[in-house]
Amino acid sequence: PREHMQELWESYRFYLDKFYDNHAINNELKEKDRQKNLETKIELIKKVTQLHEEKSIKKAHILLNKYHEEFKNAGPVPGKDVAEDIWKRFKEASDKVLSEKRAQLETIKAKRNENLELKKVLCEKVEHINQLPLSSPKAWKEKADEITAIFNEWKTIGPVPESVNDQIWKRFREAQNIFNHNRRHFFDHLNSGKEKNLELKTALCEEAEKLSESTQFDATAKMLISLQEKWKSIGPVPDSKNDIIWSRFRAACDKFFKRKDE
Repeated sequence: PREHMQELWESYRFYLDKFYDNHAINNELKEKDRQKNLETKIELIKKVTQLHEEKSIKKAHILLNKYHEEFKNAGPVPGKDVAEDIWKRFKEASDKVLSEKRAQLETIKAKRNENLELKKVLCEKVEHINQLPLSSPKAWKEKADEITAIFNEWKTIGPVPESVNDQIWKRFREAQNIFNHNRRHFFDHLNSGKEKNLELKTALCEEAEKLSESTQFDATAKMLISLQEKWKSIGPVPDSKNDIIWSRFRAACDKFFKRKDE
């Protein structure tokens, strides 16, 4: 009906204009979003480039994966050409970081293998010491000092490959433990021998003290000289008793020979 035409037309035009207004706003917002996405991706390229300064290879890989995820979720950028260019720049930056970190990783692997060889040599040194026939306290002390120096050298060598770290350390510790066990056994045996030597020297003191009162000077002198030779053939006594037992024996001998001289 004619009386409704104008009103209906105006209503139609109103909604049509409103649609195109919204459509224009939407396009404008979409363009702004794409521009913002572009800025985000440019910033991600900068972050990837900065990973060259990151010394931790593990951390660099974690961050690189994170930036890739953020790049993927950042949304489209204005224009197909721009999208291809920005992806190319991001990928090139990522590839450079990966290549550099891969080279660093190879260097680290090579260094760790070198460290492994150095530690094997130290193990062999201690194992060789364990084969030596050490027969004196001085020799044992010298070798103990040598092993301490070897261990200090061990601590200055960097890490070895993780797959053999426990194995090489176990080998070194076992060699150390064998040396320490043998050393303790030597000194335990030595100390037990010293107690026996003390008993033998005490017996010589008692003999010398009996002979010190003798008037058979020539025969007794020969007997005391024989006791002195026996004394020399007996090994050491505990350090705390060494001066005491020697003074006792010497006093008995001196007493007799003084009487003999008089």
